[in-house]
Amino acid sequence: AAAVGVTLDRPASFAADLDAALDAAVLDLTDTAARRLDAAEYAGAIGALTRARGYRPLPARQAVMDDLAREAYTGWAEADLAAGRFRAAYAHVEAAYGVGPTHAAEADRLADLQAEILDAGTIVAAVFPAESVVDDLPRGFLRDVDDVLVDDRLATLPPFIALVDPAEVRRLLRRPRRGGTDLIDNPRRVADLARDLVADVGVAVEVGPVLDTETEGEPREEPV
Repeated sequence: AAAVGVTLDRPASFAADLDAALDAAVLDLTDTAARRLDAAEYAGAIGALTRARGYRPLPARQAVMDDLAREAYTGWAEADLAAGRFRAAYAHVEAAYGVGPTHAAEADRLADLQAEILDAGTIVAAVFPAESVVDDLPRGFLRDVDDVLVDDRLATLPPFIALVDPAEVRRLLRRPRRGGTDLIDNPRRVADLARDLVADVGVAVEVGPVLDTETEGEPREEPV
């Protein structure tokens, strides 16, 4: 009506009626979320709270909704942790952190839960020095590949992956009857070495044929 220049008369109680209707919707959806939380229906609880936020909840209602949302995300994370769904559990804790202001005790609880999830779900990997299928590589090339791999590509790892210290890997390979190469063709040996390093996974790295071309002009880097 306003778009075409018509002003509608509103009852005197219009604003109060609107506020009451919106508040009733928020209350109904908050009650629904609480019931679903009690039934361990975490996705349903979060869905009801998400809908409730569309009805302009009052600050007091918002605080209650935030508490319910944190409880839902925390319960969901604990359920996923118990079921071995570690990445999902971690994501739910991250979502709980993003719900409203978090008190110190709540933050500590979430931090402890997140640490427990990481401890349960992290895989330890031992990355062994690179090998090559060609014999005429430039001098020091494989050593440079190892340096780039460890110092650059693996310097920052995503959650749930941890590396054995490369120095520990090199020390093991220097031991009698533990050194040598040909890990690519010997997965049993890779597994034995990983077990000696108390790693869950052993990673053998192979460098295939390398083409090194020199041209005049500005230097450039080529990925390998």
